[in-house]
Amino acid sequence: MILVFLGIHFNSQSQQVRINGIITDAASGESLIGASVFLPQSSSGASANEYGFYSLKERRGHEVTLRVSYVGYKSQTLTLLAEKDTAINFRLTPQLMEEVVVIGDKKIEKKSISKVNFNAPALLEYPSFKPDVDILNVLQQQSGVQPGLEGSIGFSVRGGNNDQNLILMDNIPLYNTGHLAGFVSIFDPFAINSMTFYKGGFPAQYGGRISSVTDIYLKEGDLQSYHGEANIGLFSGKIALEGPIVKDKSSFLVSFRRSTIDLFLQGMYALQQNTENKFNYNYHDLNVKLNHIVDEKNRLFFSFYSGGDKISTVGSRTFLARENVLRTYNSSYRNDWGNRFASLRWNRVLGGNLFYNLTLAYSDFGYNLSNEDEVLDNGEINLNNSYHYRVAVRDFVLKNDFDFNFSNQVKFKAGLHLTAHHFQPLDWEQSRVELEGLGSYENRNFVELNAFDGFVYLQSDISLLNNRLQLHPGIRAGKYFLPESDGFLLLEPRFNAAYDLAPDKTIQADYARMGQTVHSLNSSGTSLTPDIWIPVTDRLRPAISDQVSFSYSQEWEPQRASVQMGMFYKEMQNLIEFNQSSGFGTIRENWDEQFAHNGFGQAYGFEISGDKQYEKFRFEGNYTFSRSLRRFDELNGGEVFAHNFDRPHNITLTSLVRLNQKTTLSLLWTYQTGQPMTLGTQTYNAINNHRISLANYADQPANFDLPNPNPTFFEDVLLVRDMNNYRMPDYHRLDLALSHRKRWRNNWVRTFSVNVYNAYNRQNAYFIYTEKTGESIGFRQFSLFPILPTVSYGVKF
Repeated sequence: MILVFLGIHFNSQSQQVRINGIITDAASGESLIGASVFLPQSSSGASANEYGFYSLKERRGHEVTLRVSYVGYKSQTLTLLAEKDTAINFRLTPQLMEEVVVIGDKKIEKKSISKVNFNAPALLEYPSFKPDVDILNVLQQQSGVQPGLEGSIGFSVRGGNNDQNLILMDNIPLYNTGHLAGFVSIFDPFAINSMTFYKGGFPAQYGGRISSVTDIYLKEGDLQSYHGEANIGLFSGKIALEGPIVKDKSSFLVSFRRSTIDLFLQGMYALQQNTENKFNYNYHDLNVKLNHIVDEKNRLFFSFYSGGDKISTVGSRTFLARENVLRTYNSSYRNDWGNRFASLRWNRVLGGNLFYNLTLAYSDFGYNLSNEDEVLDNGEINLNNSYHYRVAVRDFVLKNDFDFNFSNQVKFKAGLHLTAHHFQPLDWEQSRVELEGLGSYENRNFVELNAFDGFVYLQSDISLLNNRLQLHPGIRAGKYFLPESDGFLLLEPRFNAAYDLAPDKTIQADYARMGQTVHSLNSSGTSLTPDIWIPVTDRLRPAISDQVSFSYSQEWEPQRASVQMGMFYKEMQNLIEFNQSSGFGTIRENWDEQFAHNGFGQAYGFEISGDKQYEKFRFEGNYTFSRSLRRFDELNGGEVFAHNFDRPHNITLTSLVRLNQKTTLSLLWTYQTGQPMTLGTQTYNAINNHRISLANYADQPANFDLPNPNPTFFEDVLLVRDMNNYRMPDYHRLDLALSHRKRWRNNWVRTFSVNVYNAYNRQNAYFIYTEKTGESIGFRQFSLFPILPTVSYGVKF
């Protein structure tokens, strides 16, 4: 069908002229990703790509009217005579901040249930106990999305796992997106230009994960003047600055955020004397973006990100162990993890309708843990235990992408993506030095794997029936290579079709096959540990998903309201599940046998979203009914069980009220069916074996001289028969935020916010644990967040 359509238009190409250019912010020179160029005379148009480039064709000698628009900006209209190929750049003027607080254009656009555009992440207003609105928390509020642990940024999309979400920053995939055990994302809204979130109907240029895509592009830096932002809150503080290096030629953006938790702890320790154990924690993010316009057709970008978390605990105690022996016990624990990436991109306009982008990038994710205990008798080392564990992923990336506009009705996007992977899924070492007793030993296990993948893709966008029918067929194909293996061939067809029943009513259907060649040990997103990534092997095959969805959307323009609804069905193959009972990092050979593999997943559901805007009030609601099931031969006796994210009912309601020109009140209420969990239903008396480690060594000096360091005893143990056989209590909470803005005479804007998390103090279950009382074993609920008021202060300049 594509070839027939191309043939119809081929003969008319010589009678047409090209009109192309770049659409930017008039104040900053920032590219406006997704800006619309509409031709009313032919009811056709184009959208600006990721770098603001658009391209159109019109018949030679005809008068042409171009209408250019973008959310939050004043539209422009230009009329010209199409006599020859013409380059026209548009510079749109932003609306004032006060105009877009409530009554301006939508900052979140939804044309179907499968795609959400976030046009101005820095202007989003939602209750948050963090200084900035966390964009991943905003994603959790969308239909079809289930959040992970309370307060965390982990999420599941349409029954998938947390590690099945592809998150790109400036076209580079990220392996870790959270700080503070996942409670804070790494993204700074000030540094973000745009964000697009896909739940289905994935374009062919995306691959590597099987459940969702979040495509984030950073700002390029203001080419005209200097701007910045600074804020401070309960957990962190931030400072950011952007501006020209050479006006209208080169620009920069720098954003740095750091936690304040360790500063508080250090101050607390300074006030205390003889503190035996000291805990320290901090995290940071650094974003750097450089932008240089070589000429009208060439542009260079450099992006750099570095972020990570560090936890450390040190302790020391000295006591009289026995006569004439003064014993000192020293302990230290260190744990750090984080991302880094650097990328260089080159854009070139190759003729009037062809755009090329080249990306060279390096990224890495590292996780390190070390623990060391030391015993000194009269200053001489008697015992030293040390343990080190490391995991790493390093990628070298080359991407070639082409945008080709054959006509106003036919557009193509094609590319070649190559990635060289280096994995260290297992690297641990343990050593012990003891002058008396057990003696000394040293042990290390190390696994290192290299892999390579290459993919080509072709995505086409076709408009038919006077642009009422939009077809988006695509294909992605490639191979994943492993040493001493044939590797895996992946073929991923995509298709999306949308039909306008009327100017304000659209139906849409889509299908997508996705493949994934890496897995996380924390794939469920329900653990406080960060993601530890492992590659596929001959045993752990690439995960595959096939998803179809159907949707209907309608807008009521005069009433400023819209609704989107639809349903989806998804099947997943070759899933893995970490076998908690086997441990990890204890063997070198056949390490991948510690996983249940070749699992099957099934998810289906119904989603509905709606919003309504008034002059001083905005309301949005999202509801999802869904089920997510799993089956593994090695687990649950081969029977189907509910996935950790199987939470059938999910509701989020948000509203924003403008109390006056300077003050807004925002509310968020959320409800989810309780999370599945596994509980034992019977007890039995079992032999157990533990190494004794007592804290009070002064009272138990013989602890280091036990003849049997691993004593055996009996205890009651819970017997687990079925996986995820119970649910936690249903989850719900209300968050509030009151923000006051003031514009100073120097045009700086000050914002003071008061936020209340869990306003009615709901005791939601964070986890369920067992507690033995007498002869019986009971279950207890642990709740993490009570009502939590916070304040934040920020200045934009």
